Amino acid sequence: VSDVPLKVRRLIVSVCDVVACRAARLVAAGIVGILKKIGRDGSGGVGGWSKGDGHGKMRRTVIAIEGGLYESYSRFREYLHAAVEELLGKEVAQHVFLRLTHDGAGIGAALLAASYSS
Repeated sequence: VSDVPLKVRRLIVSVCDVVACRAARLVAAGIVGILKKIGRDGSGGVGGWSKGDGHGKMRRTVIAIEGGLYESYSRFREYLHAAVEELLGKEVAQHVFLRLTHDGAGIGAALLAASYSS
């Protein structure tokens, strides 16, 4: 890397940043699409609002995310959180929590096996 001029290295970093931002926005679009489908996007659909006090409070939603990119690359996390907030709006996004998980594939397989065993 030392033979590559600083200007070129900065350009590469800039391109990588643009790619990471786009990737985070695509992930956010998928997450928000699922939230819309299940009514957790603030539209008052099936699962998003509680009716306990009649004021229509938004229910808390936790999204489990697994992967080294989310875990290790803080800029990707920042871009993802910002994109979710942009798509949902600040009021709804404050009730959506993105949390890092480990061994999601193993947990998913266990849940699937448990559902078929009953």
